[in-house]
Amino acid sequence: MKTILCLLFVVFLSGCAKLSNLQELLTLKDLSEDQDRQVKVIERQEGNFQKILKAVEKNDLAQYPGVEEFRNAFGEPVLMQEVRRNGVPLQQWMYCHPTDVLKSSRVYVYFDEDGKRLDWKFVESIGDKAEIRP
Repeated sequence: MKTILCLLFVVFLSGCAKLSNLQELLTLKDLSEDQDRQVKVIERQEGNFQKILKAVEKNDLAQYPGVEEFRNAFGEPVLMQEVRRNGVPLQQWMYCHPTDVLKSSRVYVYFDEDGKRLDWKFVESIGDKAEIRP
């Protein structure tokens, strides 16, 4: 009888230990899932960057006249910001390698307020220098 009580006591204590660490375990699980999602986002952005580089190489960007066509073809840019050219507000999208932004080649795409693609430029990274090609 004493043996059974001792075993029940040990099982009870080990269950309490698991419950006391449950929050920490759940936090670690959430962190792992977040990291998996981040990896997938980076892989998707890398794929989009490779697609846009191929389109630049083929001089094929003209077939994407607006924001929606561009987004459908190449996904979300790494950076979106409003810029001004001759006082006119434009939306600038930047595509580059998602984990090596400073050393990566970049493609800048410009849209007017109506979402029409105006132009683009390619900035090729050559070591620490960059070469701009329209």
